[in-house]
Amino acid sequence: MPSDAAPLKPQRIVALFLAFALAVVGAAAGLNAIVKKHKTIAYLQSQVAPLGIKLDINTNQITTPGAVLTAGLIILALVSFLDLALLLLPSHHVIPSSTRFLGLTTLLLAFSTVWIFASLVPVTVIAAHGQAKVAAYVHGISLPDAVIKSTEGKLGFSRNYWTEYFIRLFVIAPWVSLVFGAIATLVSFIAWRRSKAIAAASSDTDSVDMGEK
Repeated sequence: MPSDAAPLKPQRIVALFLAFALAVVGAAAGLNAIVKKHKTIAYLQSQVAPLGIKLDINTNQITTPGAVLTAGLIILALVSFLDLALLLLPSHHVIPSSTRFLGLTTLLLAFSTVWIFASLVPVTVIAAHGQAKVAAYVHGISLPDAVIKSTEGKLGFSRNYWTEYFIRLFVIAPWVSLVFGAIATLVSFIAWRRSKAIAAASSDTDSVDMGEK
């Protein structure tokens, strides 16, 4: 396949592969955080249940934007994988599918990258400074916050999100995914601009040839 048919093919393959791999890592960190959160809450509730205490831990403050962030990472992984597949699969057309759909895939890469950035900023702030909302009840009567905090300490639990390693991993990994998503978007955009320039030059050449005939 001529290099003009698939502009910046080697660079795009590398950028898309890294964007795909790191988006998968980021999404996996998000899913892991969800699982770990449920396990942690279930464990704490099981520890106080024999005492007749009903424990309520609300983490919606970070769970909701975290789910949105994970969805964005999954979209980036899917788009990168599909674009990479188009580049690697053999094409019998003069203009391969990877080039014909380059404008669309570039737009989707940009969309998913912006999505990740827009959701990652609030997740980072909340993870660094936010706390879970904790309430405990005995026979429907709310326990004082001081008693709850004392029990939390004995169980080795902290309301601060940042103290949990899986939360820190979920924040750090997507920032790396974001960087390589942006790189893949930039490389794809440059390739798309180059493909448009090549197509325009080819059209001008064909027009000149027809005029000479």
